[in-house]
Amino acid sequence: MSGGSFISHLYSASHYFKQIIILRDSDSSIAEINKFVNKRTGAFDWSRASKSLAGFTGNSDGDTQPDTNVRSTVQPVRKYDLTKENITDPEVLPQADAVTTVGLLGTISKDGADFERYLKKFLILLKPGGHLLLFERLNNEKFVGEAVIDAGFIIDEVEVNKTKPKSDLVNNEGGIFIAAHKNK
Repeated sequence: MSGGSFISHLYSASHYFKQIIILRDSDSSIAEINKFVNKRTGAFDWSRASKSLAGFTGNSDGDTQPDTNVRSTVQPVRKYDLTKENITDPEVLPQADAVTTVGLLGTISKDGADFERYLKKFLILLKPGGHLLLFERLNNEKFVGEAVIDAGFIIDEVEVNKTKPKSDLVNNEGGIFIAAHKNK
C-alpha cells in the first residue's frame, strides 16, 4: 500500500509471498501497475530495479526472473480509500500476513491523529500475528514509534537512517523503517 505506481519494493516481497495484493488510491496508479503486470505496451520499465535486486542476490546474469516473480504473485490491483471504515469497500479482502507501506502516512496525514488512525486501519487488514513493514520519512522518531504502539502493534525492529537533506525543499531528517506485528 502506497501512493503512486512504483513497485520496486515488490521484487523482494515476491520471494516470500505467493500472493500480493496491491492497494492504490488512484485509478492512474492502478492502470500503470496493471500495464506492467500484464506486459502491455507503454508500461514503465522496471528493469533497473530488477537488475539492482539481481546484483544484491548474486544473480547478476541479466535474468528477468524478478519481473516474472512479481507478475506471477500480484493479484488484480485494488483501490483503497482510507476515509472509509473498510478501505476497500465494497470489496472485503481476507486478512493479510503482511502489510507494507512506503512513504504513504507521512504524506497523507494532516496530523498525528490521522497518522495513528490510518495505522489502526492497517491493523484491521492483518491476521493475528501478521506483520507491518512501515517505511516513512523521518521527522520525529519518537512520535512514529509511539504511534505504531498506540495503534495496537508490537514493534519488532526499528532502523533509522538520518541523512542531511541535499535541498532546502526537503523537510525531513532521513528515513525510518519499523517492522511490527499484530498481537496473536
